[in-house]
Amino acid sequence: KTEFGQTPIIFNTFSFATYDIFKDFLPDKDFILLDTGNEITDVLIIKDNVLAEHFSFPKGKNFLIRSLAKELGTIPAEIETSLNLYVADQANQQLKTRLEPALAKIAPGWQTDFKETLTKTLETTFLPETVYLISDDPTDSLFSQFINQADLTEATLSNHNLNAIFVEKLLADGLTQLTGQNQPLTNSWLLAETLFCAKVG
Repeated sequence: KTEFGQTPIIFNTFSFATYDIFKDFLPDKDFILLDTGNEITDVLIIKDNVLAEHFSFPKGKNFLIRSLAKELGTIPAEIETSLNLYVADQANQQLKTRLEPALAKIAPGWQTDFKETLTKTLETTFLPETVYLISDDPTDSLFSQFINQADLTEATLSNHNLNAIFVEKLLADGLTQLTGQNQPLTNSWLLAETLFCAKVG
């Protein structure tokens, strides 16, 4: 007779934790939550504060960095430094002249995959028009630009384009509520995990 331990099996995902935290801090009940960190882009569809759909496609921040490195004939580490300067509006004109055409060339591929993902959502539910982008790196704000520059009106009920918003301030406000102190935000993902642990602890 074989006996097994009584260790409970628990299923959880960081996507659920992210949704569970953000639904308390965002002003909307219907929205799209986007995570572009690392290798994939996660797309969470929230309807009436309920996680209705979860899709992903393999083009996250690392895809952007590798594509830019290939396009500009350099290494990923240099691209990350250049993007940080660009996003902080500290890039000189020479760097802008190199980066902007390359970004314009790479953006349509990501936009196409994002639009196809949204089209899948339309098979089961109406699509919210506000996109909240969470990240741990300022360069992820480029994806909000990709969304705001794309024509995604066919994927929305009102034929209006999507509105992409970077959400660090909302998370920072959550940290202030949790600690009672106004503290600078240094890592969005770590903060989201902290808020979730505090909520369930």
